[in-house]
Formats: sequence, C-alpha cells, structure tokens
Amino acid sequence: MEAERYCLKITPDSLKEQLQAVQTAGGDGTEYLNSVSRADLCVDLKNNSWEFRLTGPKIPPPDNFVSQLKQYFLNSVEGLNNLTLLTQSAAEDSLEVWFSLNWESLKMEILQLSPVLRTVLEYARPVVGSNSVVIQLASPNAIEICRRRQLDTVIAGWVKERRGQLPRVEFKLGDFKGKIEQDAQKIQQEAEVEKEKRLRRQQLRAKKQRSVVLEGRKIKSSGEPIEEIRTQLGEIVTVEGVVIAAEFVRTGGKKKNFVKGIISDRSDSVSFMIFMDEVNEQLLSLKNNWLKIRGRLKMDNYRRRKNEIIFVNDVNRITPRIRRDEAPVKRVELHCHSKMSRLDATSDIRDIVQRAAYWDHPAVAISDHGVVHSFPEAARAGEEFGVKIIYGMEGYLVNDKRCFVLNDLGFDSSQLSLAEEFIVLDCETTGFSPLTAEVFQVAALRIRNGQVVDSYNSPVAVHRISCSLLDQTPLTKQQLLDGPPPERVSEELDQFIGQLPVLIYEASFVQNFLKKMGYQFRSPVVHLRRLVEKIWAPGRANLNQVFINRFKEKIEHEFDACKDVQRTFQIFQEISPKLSPDLSLDSIKSLEKQGDHKASFYHVLLLVRNRKGLENLYKLVSRSHIDYFYRQPRILRSDLE
Repeated sequence: MEAERYCLKITPDSLKEQLQAVQTAGGDGTEYLNSVSRADLCVDLKNNSWEFRLTGPKIPPPDNFVSQLKQYFLNSVEGLNNLTLLTQSAAEDSLEVWFSLNWESLKMEILQLSPVLRTVLEYARPVVGSNSVVIQLASPNAIEICRRRQLDTVIAGWVKERRGQLPRVEFKLGDFKGKIEQDAQKIQQEAEVEKEKRLRRQQLRAKKQRSVVLEGRKIKSSGEPIEEIRTQLGEIVTVEGVVIAAEFVRTGGKKKNFVKGIISDRSDSVSFMIFMDEVNEQLLSLKNNWLKIRGRLKMDNYRRRKNEIIFVNDVNRITPRIRRDEAPVKRVELHCHSKMSRLDATSDIRDIVQRAAYWDHPAVAISDHGVVHSFPEAARAGEEFGVKIIYGMEGYLVNDKRCFVLNDLGFDSSQLSLAEEFIVLDCETTGFSPLTAEVFQVAALRIRNGQVVDSYNSPVAVHRISCSLLDQTPLTKQQLLDGPPPERVSEELDQFIGQLPVLIYEASFVQNFLKKMGYQFRSPVVHLRRLVEKIWAPGRANLNQVFINRFKEKIEHEFDACKDVQRTFQIFQEISPKLSPDLSLDSIKSLEKQGDHKASFYHVLLLVRNRKGLENLYKLVSRSHIDYFYRQPRILRSDLE
C-alpha cells in the first residue's frame, strides 16, 4: 500500500518569514531563497517526513542551510522523522541540470533507507544524459552492493515521482584515485594533529607528576640498578622503579603504622618498608606508581625466609619510564593475543592498541585463539587512537584430506591389497630430525594371507648414541659400533621388500630417515597412524601408547624395532575388520575423501584483507564452534581451500 501523501502550496515570502530563524549571522541561504519563485511542501503521513520542493533556483542550496533547515523543523515539529529539500527549475531544465541540483537530496533519501551505504556513496559521481543516469563508484564491491540492494530501481523511482521522467540507471566503475589520495592525506594530517595533541597531554601529565615528594625530602641523586645493590647491606641506597605490590598495615598501641611492598626496575626487584608517625594518604595506594625511594638496606630478620629490604626515609613520585620504539621504520605486529585468548594472554585489547599508538605503529593485528570476541572493542580502540586494526585469528587447523597411501605414483592401486602379501616396517633413530639424528636399527616382517612368513632385523652402525637411549633398547653399544653400514642395510632392505606394499605406523617419519640412509621405496606405503586416528581417534598418541591402551600389555623396551613391527601388525589386525574386506589400496585411499575433524590439529594464523575476508572469517569461526568442535574449535583445511 502506497504511503498517503499530500502537497501544500505556500508562497515564497511566507516561507522566507518562516525560515528567518534558520538564517545564520553570515546569511547562509539568503541568495538561494531570493531566487525561489514557488514553494511546495509534500507531507508523507505514513513515514512522518516532509519534502520542500522549491521552484526557480539555478544554484544548489548551501550545505549549512540544508542542515540548519532540517534541524530547525525536526526540533519544532513533533513527530517529524525526516526532511529533504528538492530543487526544480521553473524553465524545465534538462535532466542533467535537475539531477546536479538534487544529487545531495537523493543521497540523503538513500541513506535514510539504508544508512550502511554511507561509505559506498562517499565516492559516487553521477554522469547524466538526456534520459540516462550513470552512477560512477570507486570499486567493483561497491557496484555489487548497489545492485544487490536494487538502488537503480530506487533512483529511477525517485526521479519519476518528482520529475515525471523515468531514466535508465546503471552503475559503472569510476576513477576516484585522486580524491581517495586527497582524503587519505587529510586523514593522515588529522591523525598527526591528534597525535601531537596526545603527546602534549602526556608531556603535561608527566610534568605534573615529576618529582613529587610524598614522604621525607626531595631526592636529587639518580637511582642505582636494583640488581647491583645486594652488596651494600647497611648502607643508604637509592632506587627507582614501579611498585608491583603494596600493602598498608595499621598497628595498635605506640607502634608506628607502615607500608610494605615491592619495587621493580624491570631488571630486579626488592622489598621496602615505610614507617609513618601519622597516616599519609598519598602512601596508601602506591601500587603501579613509579617511585624513587631512598633508605637503608638491611636484612629482614622478621621473616622466616630472610631477604634484603629497604627501610625507606624519602619517597618521591617520578615520571613513568615507558619504553619507546626508536626504529626509523616502524614494525607492525601480526601475531598478538588479548585476554580473550584462553590461557594465552592477560593484556586488555585497548591497552594493546594504545601501546601501538604510543610506539607510532600504523597498525596491529589481533589473533586470539579460536575466537573473535575482541573485534568490537578493537574497532573502538582503533578509532580512538588512530591505529588500523588487522582482524585475524589463530585457529586450530585440521588436515581433513590427509593421504593414507604414500608413494603411490605410477602404481595400479586397484591391483594391490594388504589381504595377500605386504611388508610391515619400522626403524629406531637416535633423535627426531633426519638432519642431526641417525637410524640405529631396522626391522621388517613379510605378511602373507595374514601370517608372518619371513622377518628382517639388523642394527645399523652409528657414530654416537646416548647412554639413556642404550638403557631403552635391547641392543648393546658394541652391536651398534660393529653393525653393518647404512649402505649395506639399504641393499638388504631393498631385496627383502622388493615392490610389495609397505605398512608403517609413522610412515612420513620413517621415509625421511630411510631416505637419508640411502634407501628409496619402490612400492606404495600405507600410513597406519592416520588410519588409527581415523578409526579410533586417539589423538597424537605414539605406537607404544596406542598398543598399551588397546592391548593392556607392558612395554619392556621403548626403542626396539623388532617389537615395534610386531605391535604395528597387531594394531593393523585390530582395525582391519573396520576396513573393506579386500583390504585393497583403493579402498584405503577412498577414506581420504571422508573428512575427519577429530584428527591432529596444527596452529594456523588467519588475517583479514577486506570486508569479504572478514565475512569469511566469521563463517569459519561459526563452523569451528558449531560443526567441528572437538576439544578445540577446529577449522578444516578443505574449508580454507
């Protein structure tokens, strides 16, 4: 149902009389009103809005006049929600002239319908033809927003209602680089002015706080580092720093009241005690204050655990020593946690942004663990201190598309199966990195139709091995020193395996070490731990831990490759009923397509580039908490891709 509207015709003279209260001392709008030959007031009862339609002016109304007119009537007329001003020529000028006079009124009408379009219309320029209107915008994203909100229909309808002409409206990309750079320069100048004001306020505040005597006399000497006063027991010392703990103690009888606390100069800390004949109000709340104190350093004999303490005579408040960033090129912190990160930080987001502004950092990233709770407060702090906020998150990434079959290039997986004949392999190493550690034992089993038909077990000569490792392996030091070289073990292993499929619990780990030793796999490798995680989901448990949890058997030697291959085979027999009956590599590879959000996770840092990226981040966070939460809110790699 259309809004009920009616128009009132009023004379220009009466309008001028009514608008006398609107005029400023400078006479804004006087020249404009003098050129008005006719005035109509269109009233929309449904929306409680007015529209002044003024005929005759050849110039657009001044901005101050429009805002004053709107404010005057909104304050004077009860229930009035909106007021706009429309200019039309008495001589029926072209659409281009009419549109240029009323472009600002049209923008106000659009913003009344949708205030969020303010940033879109900030860089908008109309190009008007005889019966067409092209609105040039600054970005493809702005064009998409206008089309999605059907602003072309809104603009055409607005012109049709007021001019009786229905133009064709479209949106195109315009060149606003110069205006954007000019506005950015203006914003930077305003930020620099605000920064200077803030710095002057800080200097004034510091000047007021400088060398205020709270107790005793003014201290003219400079403070000594606290870490260097330990040898000066019984002497008068002067230190300065921030009070990290303070407590007022009121005593009874003739004993003096005192304040005891701890002062730190960021290199060390020391206890202090201030006795008072009368209660000094300025000494009752010293925590987080920067002080310079002077007194005698003694041992505190009143405590069971004796330590140094300063019995203070003089207390001065000093200017806080806040570290500054003196680097010529300022850094931008791209990984920062606030107190919204669980057990990872205690800093308030406003304090983080304020410190970035104090250090002249142009931006700072917020990357809390798994959540985006701090974004609203960060946005407010960024506007307050003039720091750009880079929105982000440190997420828990799960590789839900992991490979269960490695090294399968060039092989026909449909013809290979673990139900017929395959190899179970494992090795023991002196460390976790192939760059620094060595293989000291290799063991393998040949399995045919579910039965062990052959085995291989050999030590490998190493340069050195720790005593603690020797205590956890059945091999002796002499066996390792006199063992065959890695080259010979690689040849024997190649003859034993051939081109049969290989089953390894930690396939990637073993592959890297055997490659360093000189052995290259010539057959597909099945990663058993990933299958175990897929079926049992025990997290990141190692082979021995999985074996103990599943079979409740005691582990005699922690590092024994011969036993490890037997445990690997037992675990495979336990999970094989949950796989396909033929145990083909094709069926094992098909499990890769089934995402698993309960697998092992890794930390990933996500930073937002634009509004679309922020929207995508919100979607990822929502899914991680609603669909994929398992001990932590997890993000699937497939969603990122």
